[in-house]
Amino acid sequence: MKNKWIIITITSSLIIIATLGFAGGYFLSRNSNQTNTDMNNQILSPDPAITLNQAKQIAYNDLTNRNIQADFYANSGQNLHRGQLVWELEFRLQNDRSIIEYYINVADGSIVKFEWEQD
Repeated sequence: MKNKWIIITITSSLIIIATLGFAGGYFLSRNSNQTNTDMNNQILSPDPAITLNQAKQIAYNDLTNRNIQADFYANSGQNLHRGQLVWELEFRLQNDRSIIEYYINVADGSIVKFEWEQD
């Protein structure tokens, strides 16, 4: 009889631990996702010092200085790159299918990254 109560107690304890563990993990993941979403909303600047058009002009000026002829292709909007909020822009070379990526700092217009991806 004593062994029966020990087995029931152990089984009940395991069920309670498993239930609490699942619930705790569920709530932690929900709160974690909510925090990430809130953080992402704070990262994107609704009124940046450097607009998208200004960022494109900065990239075009740099391309001209490098004697590269390329056309604007796409932008991925504002992204976080190594702790800096940037405009991510892509340009396609006029004479081939290569892509040049620019990361332009949203706050001050500096070129954070220049990357040439040849096709």
